[in-house]
Amino acid sequence: MASLQEQLLKAGLTTKQKTRQANADKRKKNKQKRSGVQHDATLQEQVKQDLAKARTEKQDKDNALNEQKMQQLADKNKYYVLNKF
Repeated sequence: MASLQEQLLKAGLTTKQKTRQANADKRKKNKQKRSGVQHDATLQEQVKQDLAKARTEKQDKDNALNEQKMQQLADKNKYYVLNKF
């Protein structure tokens, strides 16, 4: 039994150039799959997500600390105002 590509070529629905291009694309895709390029891309995405999460956690921590310092400053100013009079 002839391959689908050969059948399409005989029927005149494709050309030799398109057949070669399809084979080349298939080889490239398989090579990338074997080399782990796709794995590296998912690893990079994971690193980006981890960095974004760490950045968000740091920002939340900094905001909480800033709020605490502002409260301490407000309490300190309140103390000075009450003791001044």
